[in-house]
Amino acid sequence: IIYFLTSLFMCIKQCNSISLYSGEIMQSHDNSAHAFHSFRNTQVGHIAEYIEPVGETMKISDVISVSGDLRSLSSIPVETSRGICLIPVKNLEKKDTLLSSFKNSEIGKHINCSPTSVEAAENINHVMKKLIDRKDNQFEDFVITHRGRYLGIGSFMGLTRHISQMKDLELEKAREIQSFLMRNNLTDKHKISVKTLIKPANELGGDFYFSSEVYPGFFITACFDVSGKNISASLTTSMLGAVFSSLIHSGKADKMKPGEIIQLLNKVACDQTPDGIFITGIVIFSDEQKNEAELYNLGHTPALVFTNNSEGKKGIKIVNPNILPLGIEKIPDIEKYAQKITLFDGLKIFIYSDGLEDMYDKTGERYGDEKLKKFLLSRFSLPCSEIISHLEKEIAEFTEGAILPDDITVVLSEYSL
Repeated sequence: IIYFLTSLFMCIKQCNSISLYSGEIMQSHDNSAHAFHSFRNTQVGHIAEYIEPVGETMKISDVISVSGDLRSLSSIPVETSRGICLIPVKNLEKKDTLLSSFKNSEIGKHINCSPTSVEAAENINHVMKKLIDRKDNQFEDFVITHRGRYLGIGSFMGLTRHISQMKDLELEKAREIQSFLMRNNLTDKHKISVKTLIKPANELGGDFYFSSEVYPGFFITACFDVSGKNISASLTTSMLGAVFSSLIHSGKADKMKPGEIIQLLNKVACDQTPDGIFITGIVIFSDEQKNEAELYNLGHTPALVFTNNSEGKKGIKIVNPNILPLGIEKIPDIEKYAQKITLFDGLKIFIYSDGLEDMYDKTGERYGDEKLKKFLLSRFSLPCSEIISHLEKEIAEFTEGAILPDDITVVLSEYSL
């Protein structure tokens, strides 16, 4: 009788242990959903996966019979007198099969170290750093607790995947903002039309363009290239967009000379960017009443002006940089650096970032300025929209899918007088 009662007690105890683990299937969805809604996506609790802990006296064979296949899990949480521990499944995969002689041993015997434990409210990036910096524990999985109580398990790969998704989302939002700030407000009613081509090399670009009628009959068209890449460069391009927007909405632009506007851009760049960050650019101020444009080349690539001589012979005038980039130092007597262009019907001005000349084909050959001039001369008479379309095809055919080393931004203006 005593033997029977002892056996019955042990059976009930083991069944209770099994029921705890089998409850994982029913509770994991509810607990995961709860964790998802309880924590922000920047907190590690957001990725918690609830798995019901097993007792340390439970046999491996019982775990197998309940789960079906241990390889569907990466680790098993075990409730011990020391708290929740994890056993990596790979530690149980000995010899050729999981059904080896040790299957009847207690799972607690295979606990040889303690897992990393993190609080569910911790920031995902802080947790990632903690996992990378750990030296004495190489578990892929870690225990997630909330207010001192077990919440679930997280994995290094799962955390990495989540952080990557978060960064992709942030970059997408930043791209939307950057695209919104780069604007071309000109319409068919204006005597200047502008067409653009944008090909970023990375998720976020350091190029920026702007084209708008600042006040009746006075236009600004600009192309900039910020030193640096991705997020740091995009922050600077946002600053440029804010300056132009403030300039227009302040209602004071009509009282400022082109040189004063360049000085304002430079002062803001010097004030708002750290040492080592600078902005090259071309800014064109077009005045319908004066029938004249003032072009300022601030350390940028040359501006290419489509010209016709008295005999109607086509050509390209190169307007080279003659001013330091923005954000380096004060520019005295800025007006003397203005390059004047007389406006006429059909005049085209091509400005671009250096990513266009610096693109390479699959053999490593650089595109360069000579190919660009040859391309433009052969399409001198085409409308701007067609030139841009041909240029996009030219880029695709030249690179043949090769990675762009830098952003490509093209701004092509045409005047109808």
